[in-house]
Amino acid sequence: MARLTRTDAKLQEILHSKSTPDFSTLDYTAPDFNVRYGLALNWVHQAVEPDDLVREAQAYLTQAGRAHDAGLVKNVPFGVQQTMGKIAYCLNRGAQLSPRSHTYIDNGLVQAKRVDTEGGMDQLAQTSSGRLIEAYVACYARIDNLKTLVLKGKMDLGDMPQEVAKIVSKYGVPKVLPRLQAHYAEALAEAQSDKLIRHWEKPLKAIVRALSSGLAPKQPRKEKLPNKEVLLKGKKLKVKAKKSSSSLTSKPNKPSSGLSIASQVRELIRENKSKVNEAEMVEIVIKKLGLNNARGKSVVKAFWGKV
Repeated sequence: MARLTRTDAKLQEILHSKSTPDFSTLDYTAPDFNVRYGLALNWVHQAVEPDDLVREAQAYLTQAGRAHDAGLVKNVPFGVQQTMGKIAYCLNRGAQLSPRSHTYIDNGLVQAKRVDTEGGMDQLAQTSSGRLIEAYVACYARIDNLKTLVLKGKMDLGDMPQEVAKIVSKYGVPKVLPRLQAHYAEALAEAQSDKLIRHWEKPLKAIVRALSSGLAPKQPRKEKLPNKEVLLKGKKLKVKAKKSSSSLTSKPNKPSSGLSIASQVRELIRENKSKVNEAEMVEIVIKKLGLNNARGKSVVKAFWGKV
């Protein structure tokens, strides 16, 4: 195994850090900027809700004296809109990003103006191209989250193919599969050639295999419930066996407040932080918002030190 240089070791330490990035220290002229900026964007992707990213982009434009442009953010195609929000999230916290990042935001607004002129997002969504873009973004965002869960030890690698199949089945459209296959084949090749992200190789291989295997999620075999014959006063009565209550699954309660998950988590932390520790806060969030354990820990960790 090749020996890591001191610089490589430092980059590995940054790569595996789970703490909130210090956005104010991001400087595009620094030698390690690409690695640190990539990690910062990944943290934002996992910790910040999509609605909050829209507000971050609007806040950035408003502070720059571009209130009219801020109103166009909601018309930007979803994938571009979310990337604009991530860039704005960093800029709003003091990051020094390259002119290319500012240009990306400007180009996103150009798309919004074009869509607005041609009749709005509804028309875009109704075209086959618009549906393909939306499906592609919806799938790869969720599949990337699976990769992160595996890397953090919160999900078994063996469960990945089934979960990938479920995502594509739920959010995909017929032509989205080749795009996803090309995207993750490229990501796998990059991981295999870069020692700093080589530990991504296993989950990426599992994703590539899943995308190439037909993607039919295995459904549990349904057994027919037998009819029971009951003898009553000399007559045979057929009684259908009832489904066992143990076979039913309950879905987590979804909040009906209209607020994003991130906003509700912040509010719960404000109400309870003086009375509980972080671990107890996770239990409260899971119970109140119906999140799973991994998601509960992630959102509490993201906001615990900020509220």
